[in-house]
Amino acid sequence: MSTMLRVYVDSLWPTQSKTRWVLLAADGSSLQDGESEPRYWPESDDCEAVISGDQAVWHHVRVPERLPRGEFNRVLVNALEEKLIEEPDRQHLTVTNRRDGEAGVLVIARKRLRDIVTQFASVERPLSRAYSELQMAPVGAGEWHMALMGNSAILRRHDYDGISLDGCDDGLSPPPLLQTVVGSSKNGDDVALRLIVHGITEVPMPDVGAWANAIGMEVRPGAPYRWYAPAGEVTNLLHGEFAPAHRHRAWLGSIRPALWLAVAIVVADILVSALQVGWLRYQLGEAQGRIVSMFQNAIPNTPAVAPVAQTIRQLDTLRSPLGLLRTDDALVMIASVADSMGTDGRDRIQQMRFEEGVLQVTLASSNGDGMDLDALGRQLDIRGFSAIPKATDDGTSVLIVRGKLK
Repeated sequence: MSTMLRVYVDSLWPTQSKTRWVLLAADGSSLQDGESEPRYWPESDDCEAVISGDQAVWHHVRVPERLPRGEFNRVLVNALEEKLIEEPDRQHLTVTNRRDGEAGVLVIARKRLRDIVTQFASVERPLSRAYSELQMAPVGAGEWHMALMGNSAILRRHDYDGISLDGCDDGLSPPPLLQTVVGSSKNGDDVALRLIVHGITEVPMPDVGAWANAIGMEVRPGAPYRWYAPAGEVTNLLHGEFAPAHRHRAWLGSIRPALWLAVAIVVADILVSALQVGWLRYQLGEAQGRIVSMFQNAIPNTPAVAPVAQTIRQLDTLRSPLGLLRTDDALVMIASVADSMGTDGRDRIQQMRFEEGVLQVTLASSNGDGMDLDALGRQLDIRGFSAIPKATDDGTSVLIVRGKLK
């Protein structure tokens, strides 16, 4: 069964190494919980951190709906510049949502997040994900929710909003900043009907009546605060330079058998292709050997450099004394055809093609020039050529001219 260890990281950790943790099953149910130093944490398949709300700030800024690729981060930093306490390059930004031209951004100090990631790696519990408590705390439509953890509190007014407040030790008075938030919300007509307060089970609930009198708002106790159970959608803070390398290695490990199979298939395909190429080269060598043997038998005492070309050249040498056309006598054939057609018929020539001793002449349809293809064939026959006229479907004629054997 796959298990997940989720650890609560407050602002004093790891200086104060004892912290809360919960071991979760694959379905999110709690298998074991406790508060101890890392060496006493139970074994698990994966590890995540919930970073206390006072270590991050959830800002909302206006950004254009459509931006060129690669411009969003620059525009986001410019929009946040006036809200950031430190320089932007010292802050790690995580976009939580975008809607109606507004973006929600969780901001945490880059150094602090790096220290947390490094510390978990040093105790051999590398983090797969990290969340801000600002997103983990309870939330509900039409109501405000407050989660109490020790001397700190998280106020959730919307699912896209979370504020960290300093709590009060006496348990009677609400967080001082809560009264300010309620007052400003009343002025803006953004106050809910009631405030639901959630606390951890081992700490008594505050006096909700005293809270209600102090802030002028109905206050009710809610379900126990389960800091490890997200109330809605949460965003992983570990991205960019903090993306967990071990997750990539684990992913590669899970597909390693498939990768080895793919490599084996590729290697086998290369070997088969190499064998096929070798066999074809062998067959080509055998064919070339037979050609050389036939050439040496036909033309003895002649080195076989390019047997096919040498044979053609030898045949041309034998044709000339007999008055036969050579394989390269295209000009002779073209001149004979042109003379046979006369000046009027030459305008009908559209295309000529000479290949392997055969001249193919494409003629346009007759324009009343009176040229007779049969008569043209007889003229070429007198000149020692064999001419075969053929008609085509597009109205043109093709004349195939060859030299005649004597």
